[in-house]
Amino acid sequence: MNKLKYLKGYPEQIGPTLESFGKFQNEPYPKNRELINKDLYERLLSIRKGRKGIKKKEASRTSLIHNQAIPACYTLGLLTREGRPKQTRLTPAGLVLLDTLKQKGSEAFVRKLGKVLLDFDRENNRIIETIEDVRKNPGDFVPIVSLVIGLHKIGIDASEKMVDLTYGEEKRLKDLGIAHFKGSRLSDLLKYYQFSDIIIRKGSDVYLNTPRLKEIDDEVVLRPIGSISDDDYFKALLGAYESVKGKEKGGTYIPIWPHIRDQVCKELRISDKGFTRKLATLPKIIGTRQIHLAHPGRGRPKYQLTEFGRESYYYIAIFERDRK
Repeated sequence: MNKLKYLKGYPEQIGPTLESFGKFQNEPYPKNRELINKDLYERLLSIRKGRKGIKKKEASRTSLIHNQAIPACYTLGLLTREGRPKQTRLTPAGLVLLDTLKQKGSEAFVRKLGKVLLDFDRENNRIIETIEDVRKNPGDFVPIVSLVIGLHKIGIDASEKMVDLTYGEEKRLKDLGIAHFKGSRLSDLLKYYQFSDIIIRKGSDVYLNTPRLKEIDDEVVLRPIGSISDDDYFKALLGAYESVKGKEKGGTYIPIWPHIRDQVCKELRISDKGFTRKLATLPKIIGTRQIHLAHPGRGRPKYQLTEFGRESYYYIAIFERDRK
């Protein structure tokens, strides 16, 4: 029996977390951590004070940031776990959501976050699927106890405390061996689905908002790498290479991680794995340009390397090709 994959904190924390990382993640370590912690704590305190149902006692920095906001973004795949905690940074999906928030506003951001939640649910908790299976008719409200039982049947422990149950409900839970006196994982998780209006909760019943579900499911966060042509990928790669090279004012060989990879992923809206897969198959001579990848020196952390096959690369150079 697997427990629900848990999302800590509350959904209003996600946007401010992405904003703080977007603002300060590229500062040198440890200055970036100090700036992120200070900025994010102030943002989260402000949101917390305006949120209903939250106890008003002062929350610690550790609780708000490191026990709630950042772990939730890790779980949803919006922050990388590579090199953490020193080098935690926005993933391609995190960059897309942040860009959506900045360019299109909160409603567009909530839809994108809803799409991330749907993908997360399908891969892990299967709450949407279970509601669809348990309800008798589309549009019916589903009692939480029925959702807990439905999840149990597919091998997921909801870890949800339930009270005011009927004798029949109590007996059914006992017969199935479902403990229901501890935990609030399901309720805590449902707050995220409610935030995107995918699920509506009234008391001890939940309702699947099917029109909203279909609307959000049409959103695109990251594009499949197969939809990206070699020409489009190379154009983005060359643009990122020239941009980073100009800022670093160094030699011809530039580290792929993090800035070149991040810029290409953000522009094309692809995952970091998609970035690596495409780079592995990209022709190394395109038009008048030639791509050269170079191995790292000793001691480079694995998370900074771009790996495919049995090879590991750290640097990239793009030359004008010698056509003699």
